[in-house]
Amino acid sequence: MRQALIFLTLLLFASYGMAQDNISEIYQEGEYHKAKIVQEPHQGVGGGNEAYIMQVGMNNTADIHQLKADNYSKQDQSGQDNWTRALIYGLENHTIQVQEGTNGWQYIGQTGIENTVYQRQLGDNENNWSKTVQRGKDNRSTQIQKGDNAYANVLQEFYDNIATQNQGGNENWADISQEGNYNKASQTQFGEYNQSTIVQNGPNYGTNNYAYTNQRGMNNYAEITQMGDNHMAEILQVGIDASAVIYQTGMNHTANIVQR
Repeated sequence: MRQALIFLTLLLFASYGMAQDNISEIYQEGEYHKAKIVQEPHQGVGGGNEAYIMQVGMNNTADIHQLKADNYSKQDQSGQDNWTRALIYGLENHTIQVQEGTNGWQYIGQTGIENTVYQRQLGDNENNWSKTVQRGKDNRSTQIQKGDNAYANVLQEFYDNIATQNQGGNENWADISQEGNYNKASQTQFGEYNQSTIVQNGPNYGTNNYAYTNQRGMNNYAEITQMGDNHMAEILQVGIDASAVIYQTGMNHTANIVQR
């Protein structure tokens, strides 16, 4: 019995030692906010995590969950009825989420090492939705939304992938899916009811592909699918009701579409 008590004491001391250098801060001003931070070790690895939540306005919800060590997360919400969550599992991941407006939704799920996400919903906007899921190492994602009813989604796996989404206007829809290494994808949308999809992968998951869509107008559709390695594709749409599709397999292709 005495040995069991000694073992339990040592175990609790070890757990405290692993977690004692975590930092958590919550600041709330206004009414009816909800905020939660969880920082915990996993499989004996923990500590050195930082999590910060600041909420101003009314009825905002913020949630940060960090597993393992040396992760940094910050959530800053002003406005009303916004929801944001960061679920981080790994080492040295970095996330920042900012919401201004009403009824915005943000989610980050990261698994791996040294991944970075920046999400921001700007201005007096309503009903914007952004999601990023990253698995692997050194993936970087940026999502910026200014307007109303916008949708932005990013999925990246393995390492050194870069995704950028910039939406201005209303009712725009953007989706990026990258599986592999060293892929780059960028989507820019200004106007209304534009839709853009980028998929980059392949039999060996895809490596070193580049895709870019730029939509400035209304009701445009752009789709890029690249299966393989070392492809480059760009679509520029300026105007109304344009549709463009690029599909490439194999290696070392280049494609460009301009619609005015």
